[in-house]
Amino acid sequence: MTQRIWDDYLSERDRQVFAAMGASQPQGFGKRPALLVVDVNYAFAGERPMPIMDSIKIWHTACGEEGWKAMPIIRSLIDVARDRGIPVIYSTNIFRDDKWDAGSWAWKNAREREAPPAARKTNIDGNTIVAEIAPGPRDIVIRKQKPSMFFGSPLLSYLTLLGVDSLAQREQPADRRRGTLPLDFADHPTEIGPQFPRARLRPFHLPGVRVAP
Repeated sequence: MTQRIWDDYLSERDRQVFAAMGASQPQGFGKRPALLVVDVNYAFAGERPMPIMDSIKIWHTACGEEGWKAMPIIRSLIDVARDRGIPVIYSTNIFRDDKWDAGSWAWKNAREREAPPAARKTNIDGNTIVAEIAPGPRDIVIRKQKPSMFFGSPLLSYLTLLGVDSLAQREQPADRRRGTLPLDFADHPTEIGPQFPRARLRPFHLPGVRVAP
């Protein structure tokens, strides 16, 4: 089996338990995949490559230079998907100017409702998807008010309409919120139709979640 990012932290007993449970069985892709590009906007990337401690002075959720190193890779995945006719679905956020509707974003982040810092010299909307990987005319953009791309959004309807049976996901490498997205998908199999018998996602490798090798 392919080495997974959390294998080094498992004891021998842990490995035996997961093996006995049958957890994390590699499953592979279906025949109609889609690519999800999750929240790769300026609020999470920052306006340009910078050390993360400098970047968060301007955008407090920025991933720093590591996020910008990922841009060419994300761009290449998007190009391949478009060339092969694979749907590309983006997500980003949308809030009122006063952030009244930020909801749980504001509960968990003390800086969410701050005024723009003095270090921010531009009028860029942080919810704008980074220009280097901007959506094309045939791509889908989900604008959401919650962390999950699935919660209260039309994503499930689009996946059903497109007949999608597997998802590939790409997001900011330092964006630690996204670890729940495969679980969001796995929780909806009865709502998205018979073409989703099980959750197929990559690049996640989480105990209890079936992933592609």
